[in-house]
Amino acid sequence: MCDQPFCTAEHLKLLVETARVSGAKIVASGYADVAGVPAFFRSSVFSELENLTGNRGAAMVIRAFSHGDPDDLRVVPFPEGAIDIDTADDLAGLS
Repeated sequence: MCDQPFCTAEHLKLLVETARVSGAKIVASGYADVAGVPAFFRSSVFSELENLTGNRGAAMVIRAFSHGDPDDLRVVPFPEGAIDIDTADDLAGLS
């Protein structure tokens, strides 16, 4: 996620490793009381991602899985993920 400046290769590797060990369909990042991106999605979830329309992102799929089988979703803590740079003001506030 290019707008999350604190996302590291180590965090992405942890998402993949958590998916490998747990077998979960989705492994999301946890921050600001939500499960969100970056996230790992197994191919069995791709059709749900492909069916998203409009300005609805992967968070909608993650949210749907949070109400289903608890074994389908794992969350890896990533408090720095709450820092999201969408505007010039956001960037200026980072420094």
